Amino acid sequence: MTNEDARRQAEEAEHRYRAEITNVMNAVIRTCAHILDHHSNGRTWTPRAPNTHHTDLITQARRDILNRLQLTIHQAEAATYAIEAHRQQHQPPHPRRPNE
Repeated sequence: MTNEDARRQAEEAEHRYRAEITNVMNAVIRTCAHILDHHSNGRTWTPRAPNTHHTDLITQARRDILNRLQLTIHQAEAATYAIEAHRQQHQPPHPRRPNE
């Protein structure tokens, strides 16, 4: 492999990394927007039946907000960890700056 091939592959990998990170962050933002649009009123959570027992509110909060956010965040974390692992395996580390 020539230096030019290695440089081109590194640039392509960097482009894929940026695209994947952008995609997963957009998924997090879309999930937040969906929750705001469908489960809030004036940027505050609006339970469907606010006078219900607290255990019902907990169930509703998990179903409507927490589980959805956790899943999306876990997916974003998994993607970023995979990118970091791939980069460590396939590319040399960034050169350190003199002050580091």
